[in-house]
Amino acid sequence: MEVIALRDIHSGEELAHSYLDPSAPSTSQERLNKLSSDWNFDCQCSICTGDGVPESDKRRREMAETKELLGTANGDPAKILKYAERMLSLYDKEGMILPKAEYYALAAYANKYLGRRKKAADYAGVAEGYWDIIFGPDSEESGSMREFRAELEST
Repeated sequence: MEVIALRDIHSGEELAHSYLDPSAPSTSQERLNKLSSDWNFDCQCSICTGDGVPESDKRRREMAETKELLGTANGDPAKILKYAERMLSLYDKEGMILPKAEYYALAAYANKYLGRRKKAADYAGVAEGYWDIIFGPDSEESGSMREFRAELEST
């Protein structure tokens, strides 16, 4: 197995592997119950049991609500951008990196349709960087963002 860090790791910092989808909007208690029933252990990591659990649970509820709102945006680029940027902010506050690529890509497309080509290209570049790390620079995801960004920058 190869592990690639998506951020700097400080000396002595605990490294943990999530057995669950980290972007799922479950509460800490729901995650603890699932880990206990599915994996037969009681997690004691700081994400599940730390001082910030109430705030984290609140943010995860906001993520679920925002994802639901995204589904009702009906192609409105202003709404899509608003919800994508909200998700990025929530993921930042939760320290989640992996799910952000999708929302950077959404923000890129929404900005394009709002006539903000420079901002769209900036978001597409960030999405491409994340896709490069997650799936590799030769992946379909990276390629589509690279092409989208090139299209935006060429006109």
